[in-house]
Amino acid sequence: MTSVFGNAKWVVLVLVCCGMISSLVASDIVGSIHSITGETVSGARIVVPDSGVLAISDAAGNFTLPLDLLPVEIEVSHPDYLTRTVELDTSLPRSFRIEIVPRDLLREEVVVSARLPRPGFSPAGSAASPVDIEAVTLPDATLTGLVTEVPGVAPNGQAGLFQVYSIRGISRQRILTSVGGVRITSERRAGTSASFLDSFLMEGADIRRGPSSAFYGSGALGGIVDVRPRRFQDWNLDFGYRSAGHENYLAGGWGDSSWSVGFVRRQASNAVDPEGGELNSHFTQYSGVISKRWDLKDHKMEFLLVPTYGEDIGKANTDYPSKTTNYPRERHLIARFRVESQNLWNFQAFLHPQDLTTRKTSGESVAEVFNNSLDMGLRGGKEFWIGGQHFLRIGADYFSRRGVDSTERRNLPVNGLSTWKSLDNASEDELGLNTSVNVNLNRLSLEGGGRFSLFRQANGNSESVSDTSW
Repeated sequence: MTSVFGNAKWVVLVLVCCGMISSLVASDIVGSIHSITGETVSGARIVVPDSGVLAISDAAGNFTLPLDLLPVEIEVSHPDYLTRTVELDTSLPRSFRIEIVPRDLLREEVVVSARLPRPGFSPAGSAASPVDIEAVTLPDATLTGLVTEVPGVAPNGQAGLFQVYSIRGISRQRILTSVGGVRITSERRAGTSASFLDSFLMEGADIRRGPSSAFYGSGALGGIVDVRPRRFQDWNLDFGYRSAGHENYLAGGWGDSSWSVGFVRRQASNAVDPEGGELNSHFTQYSGVISKRWDLKDHKMEFLLVPTYGEDIGKANTDYPSKTTNYPRERHLIARFRVESQNLWNFQAFLHPQDLTTRKTSGESVAEVFNNSLDMGLRGGKEFWIGGQHFLRIGADYFSRRGVDSTERRNLPVNGLSTWKSLDNASEDELGLNTSVNVNLNRLSLEGGGRFSLFRQANGNSESVSDTSW
């Protein structure tokens, strides 16, 4: 009996020692990353310094860290949060929670711009720059005056309300302009501008300099300018006057956590150049932004409405007053609905009816062009974490134009009045499929992607033309 109990004591002693050793040796550590405000944080990097052990939190904020020995220090970092160092020891439960502090709570801000399709996605190789309206001392009344604050973006063509811009020397239809992700089109040879939206109703713009067609489709060969409509948080009233052209404006807005409403009236007469010559720069413009947001469990939804109306818009050029170009009327109505999910999928749909009248006068000759169209589109995508640290995105988008008309009318002293259509109930369709993948290998990040597009165009009774492109 003594030998049996003696052997039992040794067995117990060995088991206790093994338990103490096993408490220092761990396998996989499971945890989750949260903001101190309660939200889960995806894309956070959890690393053991100088060891190469790395994990990235998934869509639910969870991560798994393979460790051989405790205690150990880990470092948690994310672009939108302050970096935190945490010591892991044997007193931690099997699954634990780490909270980090958002930078915006400390009045710091990290802005990643030119994102598609959700905040947080921006290709690593893109030259993207944000410009905020609050950062401009005296914001111009036009979008061109705002975006040309960014290096590499310059005014292009004649000055005035319709002046467009170039990015790194590329302009016209090779620069894609959008408002809140809604693609803007135009039949003007000079290109597209979103200056129909007053600067008071803009939070700013995101500019991507360089080829972006793989993500945004046709028209983005030289880059993209995406205007961010303003959301008001409270009452806001503004008015002003400029001596140049006696330009004046009256603006107001109101908003809370869900609703935001803002309207502007801006008017100007002809200004004069430094030599005293008159400029054909008069205009009257009305614009508004209305938005509504909802939060439903894991989904965020937003409806955006942008109505604008412009009349008697002059174009300043060197031939004035012998030759004049005016725009008697310009109208836009943008309606967009967007859904984003915490499960990293998103969807957007929009409608955009528009029309523009152009009048050119040279002596007794008058030429008028009437353009109108209905643009519409859909966009959706899904993003995945692979193995906790690699990122895959797949998406599809559809852009369509219907009822595209361009009617030209000329009244010549000799030949009289003549009318014809260069575009007669024309249409256009573009369907795109795109994907990208980001592979994180410790300190090395590899990224690649591609796009397939299907195009179709038709005009009047002519046969439609189709093409594909990779």
